[in-house]
Amino acid sequence: MEENGDLDRVLVERAQRGDRAAYTEIIERYQLPLYQFTFRLLNDAALAQDATQEALARGWLKRASFKFRGQAKFSTWLFQLARNAAIDLLRKRREYPLEAVSAEPVSPTPDAAEVLRLRELAVRIAAALSDLPEPQRVAITLAEYHNLSTREIADVLHCTTRAAESHLYRAKQSLRVALADCRKDARNF
Repeated sequence: MEENGDLDRVLVERAQRGDRAAYTEIIERYQLPLYQFTFRLLNDAALAQDATQEALARGWLKRASFKFRGQAKFSTWLFQLARNAAIDLLRKRREYPLEAVSAEPVSPTPDAAEVLRLRELAVRIAAALSDLPEPQRVAITLAEYHNLSTREIADVLHCTTRAAESHLYRAKQSLRVALADCRKDARNF
């Protein structure tokens, strides 16, 4: 993990000196994680792509403002930019979209019933996530899908570590309630 931080530091320092190739490498490293993050916030592939591109563009324009201080990570800063870009897009739309999400089959040749069950589960999870307040949705998405620490989540949300822990706890509690019948259904298989 430290190796990634060292590579980020080298790439960021080069990008801050105007090296476009270094920033292209940063884009290649972070485009997919940022897209996955914004997709889970927005539930819309086109909006997630727009938010990702906006975050990466802002990253290039604001690259001089990023400073490696203490435990600060460049990836956390990029997730902050992506979150802000997603929020900006939601404000422009003035609605919180909810679309069906297709699930990836677990086995290479699942039967039709299993595929249907997985898709329904993915839709239920997406709906439950979209029902969460924005700080809880961001916290749970960063923790579960991007393996960010509580400290990093706090940095993205601009809150204390304790507040980030609270957002995570409340998100998990809400998801347990919202998905309780899914857990019961899973026991029947």
